[in-house]
Amino acid sequence: MELSDLSEIESKVLNQLQGVVDPELGSDIVDLGMVKGVDHHDDGHVLITVALTTSGCPLRAQIQRDIHSKLSHIQEITKIKINWTELTQDEKSDVIGTNLGARSPGSILNLLYNQATNNSLFRINKFNTNSLLKSIEDICKKNNVEIQTDKKVEKINISNQSVNSVLLNTGEQIETSAIISNLDPKTTYLELVGASNLDTDFIRRTNNYRTRGTVAKVNIEFKNDIQKICALEKCKCQKIQLTYTIDM
Repeated sequence: MELSDLSEIESKVLNQLQGVVDPELGSDIVDLGMVKGVDHHDDGHVLITVALTTSGCPLRAQIQRDIHSKLSHIQEITKIKINWTELTQDEKSDVIGTNLGARSPGSILNLLYNQATNNSLFRINKFNTNSLLKSIEDICKKNNVEIQTDKKVEKINISNQSVNSVLLNTGEQIETSAIISNLDPKTTYLELVGASNLDTDFIRRTNNYRTRGTVAKVNIEFKNDIQKICALEKCKCQKIQLTYTIDM
């Protein structure tokens, strides 16, 4: 789209569209090259062509609302029509992840997207989920891992600033010196551990922890025996610590 070919009204439209940000890509749709055309007619109708990263983009409705909101300030426009299209493969590679660093929210989605669309690291293989879970269960049991189902952890007991046990909803108490939780940080720290066992700054940082965003699920297939990779049988670890602090 050549800026020199735009009329005064179309230039106004383009300026307003710079205020429409793609939440996933972190920049406005003009700078990202998603606005492919602006066509204003004498009757006040304007046709805007917008290219999305995918035809089924879940943020399409939000971008559409933002476009209408921004253009409502231009008096010469009486009707807005948006023509949706899709970025080319090269354009997608240029914009996906452009504004994200290694520790930015959503980075994993952009990594997966680039690898999947560029025919690189990831391949989708059909596998039997039940067989996979059974294999994991068998490996765990072989290494003296006890699996309990249909039970819920009610509380993580703390003594002298260290964990000593977990209390289940059945009333059973399991003694332990280390815990790995797959719950979100707020539930783990504020509900199970309890705010009374945490310092004020850590509580603040936990409350500020943002969990809204894109979720990606990665299935990893190992070519070699998982026991050899992890050396489970030779493991002499006494403690596994994931993290105590949370990056904001």
